[in-house]
Amino acid sequence: MTDVQLTASVVLYHSPADMVARHLQSVAKSFAHFSNVYPTASLRFFFVDNSVDEHYLRTIETLISQCHLPEGMRLELIKSSENKGYGDAHNQALEKVPSEQYVGKEDRAKDTRFHVVLNPDVYLAEDTLLLSYKCISKQQDIALISPRILDNYEAVPHVAKRYPGLRILMGRYLKSTLWAEQQQRYVYAEQDPESAFDVEMAGGCFYFCRLSALQDINGFDRAYFLYFEDFDLCERLRANSWRLRYEPTVCIQHEGGGVSGKTLRHQWYFICSAARFYSRYGWRF
Repeated sequence: MTDVQLTASVVLYHSPADMVARHLQSVAKSFAHFSNVYPTASLRFFFVDNSVDEHYLRTIETLISQCHLPEGMRLELIKSSENKGYGDAHNQALEKVPSEQYVGKEDRAKDTRFHVVLNPDVYLAEDTLLLSYKCISKQQDIALISPRILDNYEAVPHVAKRYPGLRILMGRYLKSTLWAEQQQRYVYAEQDPESAFDVEMAGGCFYFCRLSALQDINGFDRAYFLYFEDFDLCERLRANSWRLRYEPTVCIQHEGGGVSGKTLRHQWYFICSAARFYSRYGWRF
Protein backbone atom coordinates (compact mmCIF):
# COMPACT_ATOMS: atom_id res chain seq x y z
CA MET A 1 0.00 0.00 0.00
CA THR A 2 1.35 3.43 -0.99
CA ASP A 3 2.21 5.55 2.06
CA VAL A 4 1.13 8.96 0.75
CA GLN A 5 2.16 11.94 2.87
CA LEU A 6 0.16 15.09 2.21
CA THR A 7 0.76 18.52 3.64
CA ALA A 8 -1.35 21.60 3.02
CA SER A 9 -1.31 25.27 3.92
CA VAL A 10 -3.88 28.04 3.96
CA VAL A 11 -3.15 31.67 4.76
CA LEU A 12 -5.55 33.61 6.98
CA TYR A 13 -5.88 37.37 7.24
CA HIS A 14 -8.99 38.19 9.26
CA SER A 15 -10.77 35.56 7.19
CA PRO A 16 -14.38 35.08 8.40
CA ALA A 17 -14.56 32.22 10.88
CA ASP A 18 -17.60 30.65 9.23
CA MET A 19 -15.78 30.61 5.90
CA VAL A 20 -12.69 29.05 7.49
CA ALA A 21 -14.85 26.40 9.18
CA ARG A 22 -16.55 25.53 5.91
CA HIS A 23 -13.18 25.40 4.15
CA LEU A 24 -11.75 23.08 6.79
CA GLN A 25 -14.79 20.82 6.70
CA SER A 26 -14.41 20.43 2.94
CA VAL A 27 -10.73 19.53 3.29
CA ALA A 28 -11.47 17.03 6.06
CA LYS A 29 -14.21 15.40 4.00
CA SER A 30 -11.97 15.21 0.93
CA PHE A 31 -9.13 13.67 2.94
CA ALA A 32 -11.51 11.13 4.52
CA HIS A 33 -12.45 10.05 1.00
CA PHE A 34 -8.74 9.91 0.07
CA SER A 35 -7.89 7.76 3.09
CA ASN A 36 -10.62 5.29 2.22
CA VAL A 37 -8.52 4.43 -0.83
CA TYR A 38 -5.11 4.95 0.82
CA PRO A 39 -5.62 3.98 4.50
CA THR A 40 -2.03 4.74 5.51
CA ALA A 41 -2.12 8.27 4.07
CA SER A 42 -1.58 11.29 6.30
CA LEU A 43 -2.43 14.98 6.01
CA ARG A 44 -0.60 17.63 8.00
CA PHE A 45 -2.65 20.80 7.57
CA PHE A 46 -1.22 24.23 8.41
CA PHE A 47 -3.18 27.37 9.16
CA VAL A 48 -0.85 30.35 8.82
CA ASP A 49 -2.38 33.37 10.54
CA ASN A 50 -1.10 36.67 9.13
CA SER A 51 -3.66 38.76 11.01
CA VAL A 52 -1.33 39.65 13.93
CA ASP A 53 -4.45 39.96 16.09
CA GLU A 54 -4.73 38.05 19.38
CA HIS A 55 -8.53 38.12 19.40
CA TYR A 56 -8.70 36.65 15.90
CA LEU A 57 -6.05 34.09 16.80
CA ARG A 58 -8.15 32.89 19.74
CA THR A 59 -11.15 32.60 17.42
CA ILE A 60 -9.19 30.30 15.11
CA GLU A 61 -7.81 28.30 18.04
CA THR A 62 -11.37 27.72 19.25
CA LEU A 63 -12.46 26.69 15.76
CA ILE A 64 -9.61 24.19 15.52
CA SER A 65 -10.34 22.72 18.95
CA GLN A 66 -13.95 22.06 17.96
CA CYS A 67 -13.19 20.47 14.60
CA HIS A 68 -13.67 16.73 14.12
CA LEU A 69 -10.90 15.35 11.92
CA PRO A 70 -10.63 12.04 10.09
CA GLU A 71 -7.94 9.61 11.16
CA GLY A 72 -4.56 10.56 9.74
CA MET A 73 -5.25 14.31 9.57
CA ARG A 74 -3.84 16.81 12.03
CA LEU A 75 -3.92 20.59 12.26
CA GLU A 76 -1.15 23.02 13.12
CA LEU A 77 -1.53 26.76 13.63
CA ILE A 78 1.36 29.04 12.74
CA LYS A 79 1.17 32.56 14.16
CA SER A 80 3.06 35.09 12.04
CA SER A 81 4.84 37.71 14.16
CA GLU A 82 4.22 40.17 11.33
CA ASN A 83 2.42 40.05 8.01
CA LYS A 84 5.11 39.61 5.38
CA GLY A 85 2.74 38.54 2.64
CA TYR A 86 0.95 35.59 1.10
CA GLY A 87 3.95 33.73 -0.30
CA ASP A 88 5.99 34.17 2.86
CA ALA A 89 3.15 32.63 4.89
CA HIS A 90 2.98 29.54 2.68
CA ASN A 91 6.76 29.24 2.91
CA GLN A 92 6.51 29.19 6.71
CA ALA A 93 4.42 26.04 6.38
CA LEU A 94 6.75 24.50 3.82
CA GLU A 95 9.67 25.08 6.18
CA LYS A 96 7.94 22.85 8.73
CA VAL A 97 8.32 19.92 6.34
CA PRO A 98 11.66 18.20 7.07
CA SER A 99 14.24 18.86 4.39
CA GLU A 100 15.21 15.20 4.26
CA GLN A 101 11.89 14.49 2.55
CA TYR A 102 13.27 16.01 -0.65
CA VAL A 103 13.15 13.69 -3.66
CA GLY A 104 15.38 14.67 -6.58
CA LYS A 105 14.41 14.61 -10.23
CA GLU A 106 16.24 11.35 -10.76
CA ASP A 107 13.92 9.54 -8.34
CA ARG A 108 10.52 11.10 -8.96
CA ALA A 109 8.78 7.77 -9.50
CA LYS A 110 9.14 7.05 -5.76
CA ASP A 111 7.79 10.46 -4.77
CA THR A 112 4.78 10.11 -2.46
CA ARG A 113 4.94 13.53 -0.79
CA PHE A 114 2.66 16.29 -2.00
CA HIS A 115 1.72 19.75 -0.79
CA VAL A 116 -1.58 21.56 -1.34
CA VAL A 117 -1.60 25.36 -1.59
CA LEU A 118 -5.02 26.76 -0.66
CA ASN A 119 -7.01 29.94 -0.20
CA PRO A 120 -9.48 30.03 2.71
CA ASP A 121 -12.37 30.79 0.33
CA VAL A 122 -11.82 27.53 -1.56
CA TYR A 123 -14.00 24.50 -0.92
CA LEU A 124 -13.01 21.04 -2.07
CA ALA A 125 -15.25 18.40 -3.55
CA GLU A 126 -15.15 15.01 -1.87
CA ASP A 127 -12.89 13.57 -4.58
CA THR A 128 -10.66 16.65 -5.11
CA LEU A 129 -7.61 15.32 -3.28
CA LEU A 130 -7.92 11.79 -4.61
CA LEU A 131 -8.28 12.84 -8.24
CA SER A 132 -5.45 15.36 -7.89
CA TYR A 133 -3.15 12.65 -6.58
CA LYS A 134 -4.10 10.20 -9.31
CA CYS A 135 -3.55 12.83 -12.01
CA ILE A 136 -0.17 14.04 -10.76
CA SER A 137 1.04 10.46 -10.29
CA LYS A 138 0.53 9.58 -13.95
CA GLN A 139 3.57 11.50 -15.18
CA GLN A 140 6.57 12.21 -12.99
CA ASP A 141 7.47 15.57 -14.53
CA ILE A 142 4.20 17.24 -13.52
CA ALA A 143 4.82 19.75 -10.71
CA LEU A 144 1.27 20.81 -10.01
CA ILE A 145 -2.35 20.20 -10.84
CA SER A 146 -4.64 23.18 -11.45
CA PRO A 147 -8.36 22.39 -11.09
CA ARG A 148 -11.57 23.33 -12.76
CA ILE A 149 -13.02 26.16 -10.69
CA LEU A 150 -16.70 26.46 -9.89
CA ASP A 151 -18.15 29.85 -8.98
CA ASN A 152 -21.46 29.39 -7.18
CA TYR A 153 -21.42 25.83 -8.54
CA GLU A 154 -21.16 26.95 -12.19
CA ALA A 155 -17.96 26.21 -14.07
CA VAL A 156 -15.66 29.18 -14.66
CA PRO A 157 -14.40 28.76 -18.22
CA HIS A 158 -10.75 28.93 -19.17
CA VAL A 159 -9.08 29.24 -15.77
CA ALA A 160 -5.65 28.33 -17.17
CA LYS A 161 -3.40 31.20 -18.19
CA ARG A 162 -0.62 32.13 -20.58
CA TYR A 163 2.00 34.80 -19.90
CA PRO A 164 0.00 38.03 -19.39
CA GLY A 165 0.94 40.93 -21.65
CA LEU A 166 0.33 44.44 -20.34
CA ARG A 167 -2.63 44.99 -22.63
CA ILE A 168 -4.21 41.86 -21.17
CA LEU A 169 -3.95 43.22 -17.64
CA MET A 170 -5.32 46.60 -18.67
CA GLY A 171 -8.22 45.04 -20.56
CA ARG A 172 -9.16 42.76 -17.69
CA TYR A 173 -8.79 45.49 -15.09
CA LEU A 174 -11.06 47.82 -17.07
CA LYS A 175 -13.37 44.92 -18.00
CA SER A 176 -12.93 46.06 -21.59
CA THR A 177 -13.46 44.19 -24.85
CA LEU A 178 -10.32 45.78 -26.27
CA TRP A 179 -7.71 43.33 -27.51
CA ALA A 180 -10.31 40.58 -27.44
CA GLU A 181 -8.20 38.17 -29.47
CA GLN A 182 -5.24 38.51 -27.11
CA GLN A 183 -7.50 38.12 -24.09
CA GLN A 184 -8.95 34.92 -25.52
CA ARG A 185 -5.48 33.55 -26.15
CA TYR A 186 -4.43 34.48 -22.60
CA VAL A 187 -7.08 32.17 -21.11
CA TYR A 188 -6.57 29.28 -23.56
CA ALA A 189 -10.00 29.89 -25.11
CA GLU A 190 -9.06 27.64 -28.03
CA GLN A 191 -8.72 24.66 -25.68
CA ASP A 192 -11.59 22.39 -24.73
CA PRO A 193 -12.20 23.05 -20.98
CA GLU A 194 -13.38 19.44 -20.68
CA SER A 195 -9.91 18.17 -21.63
CA ALA A 196 -6.68 18.17 -19.65
CA PHE A 197 -3.73 20.12 -21.06
CA ASP A 198 -0.40 21.65 -20.03
CA VAL A 199 -0.45 25.34 -19.13
CA GLU A 200 2.08 28.13 -18.75
CA MET A 201 0.49 29.52 -15.60
CA ALA A 202 -2.38 28.93 -13.22
CA GLY A 203 -4.01 31.02 -10.52
CA GLY A 204 -2.85 30.09 -7.03
CA CYS A 205 -6.11 29.58 -5.11
CA PHE A 206 -5.52 25.80 -5.31
CA TYR A 207 -2.37 23.95 -6.33
CA PHE A 208 -1.87 20.24 -5.74
CA CYS A 209 1.92 20.18 -5.88
CA ARG A 210 4.69 17.65 -5.94
CA LEU A 211 6.60 18.56 -2.79
CA SER A 212 9.96 17.94 -4.42
CA ALA A 213 9.10 20.49 -7.12
CA LEU A 214 8.36 23.18 -4.54
CA GLN A 215 11.55 22.34 -2.67
CA ASP A 216 13.41 22.41 -5.99
CA ILE A 217 12.66 26.15 -6.31
CA ASN A 218 12.54 27.00 -2.57
CA GLY A 219 8.82 27.71 -2.58
CA PHE A 220 7.34 31.12 -3.20
CA ASP A 221 9.44 34.23 -3.74
CA ARG A 222 9.02 36.32 -0.60
CA ALA A 223 9.67 39.51 -2.59
CA TYR A 224 6.00 39.48 -3.63
CA PHE A 225 3.77 40.66 -0.80
CA LEU A 226 0.52 39.95 -2.62
CA TYR A 227 -0.35 39.15 -6.25
CA PHE A 228 1.86 37.61 -8.95
CA GLU A 229 3.59 35.27 -6.49
CA ASP A 230 1.65 32.44 -8.13
CA PHE A 231 2.68 33.41 -11.67
CA ASP A 232 6.29 33.80 -10.51
CA LEU A 233 6.15 30.31 -8.99
CA CYS A 234 4.87 28.90 -12.28
CA GLU A 235 7.63 30.61 -14.27
CA ARG A 236 10.33 29.21 -12.00
CA LEU A 237 8.87 25.70 -12.06
CA ARG A 238 8.80 25.65 -15.85
CA ALA A 239 12.33 27.05 -15.97
CA ASN A 240 13.36 23.97 -13.97
CA SER A 241 11.75 21.65 -16.53
CA TRP A 242 8.58 20.97 -14.56
CA ARG A 243 5.16 20.77 -16.23
CA LEU A 244 1.95 22.40 -15.01
CA ARG A 245 -1.30 20.62 -15.77
CA TYR A 246 -4.92 21.78 -15.94
CA GLU A 247 -7.18 18.89 -14.98
CA PRO A 248 -10.96 19.38 -15.42
CA THR A 249 -11.90 16.28 -13.42
CA VAL A 250 -10.46 17.99 -10.32
CA CYS A 251 -13.04 20.51 -9.13
CA ILE A 252 -13.15 23.16 -6.43
CA GLN A 253 -15.46 26.02 -5.55
CA HIS A 254 -13.85 29.45 -5.20
CA GLU A 255 -15.48 32.62 -3.92
CA GLY A 256 -12.65 35.02 -4.84
CA GLY A 257 -12.91 38.11 -7.02
CA GLY A 258 -10.83 40.18 -9.42
CA VAL A 259 -8.45 42.94 -8.39
CA SER A 260 -10.59 45.69 -9.98
CA GLY A 261 -13.08 45.35 -7.13
CA LYS A 262 -10.45 45.54 -4.38
CA THR A 263 -9.40 48.45 -2.16
CA LEU A 264 -6.87 51.04 -3.27
CA ARG A 265 -4.28 49.36 -1.04
CA HIS A 266 -4.82 46.03 -2.82
CA GLN A 267 -4.61 47.74 -6.19
CA TRP A 268 -1.30 49.28 -5.12
CA TYR A 269 -0.01 45.84 -4.11
CA PHE A 270 -1.08 44.58 -7.52
CA ILE A 271 0.78 47.35 -9.37
CA CYS A 272 3.97 46.86 -7.34
CA SER A 273 3.93 43.09 -7.83
CA ALA A 274 3.20 43.45 -11.54
CA ALA A 275 6.19 45.78 -11.92
CA ARG A 276 8.40 43.29 -10.10
CA PHE A 277 7.16 40.39 -12.22
CA TYR A 278 7.65 42.13 -15.57
CA SER A 279 11.03 43.52 -14.56
CA ARG A 280 12.15 39.96 -13.91
CA TYR A 281 10.54 38.11 -16.83
CA GLY A 282 10.10 40.75 -19.50
CA TRP A 283 7.74 43.58 -20.40
CA ARG A 284 5.37 42.43 -23.11
CA PHE A 285 2.56 44.47 -24.55
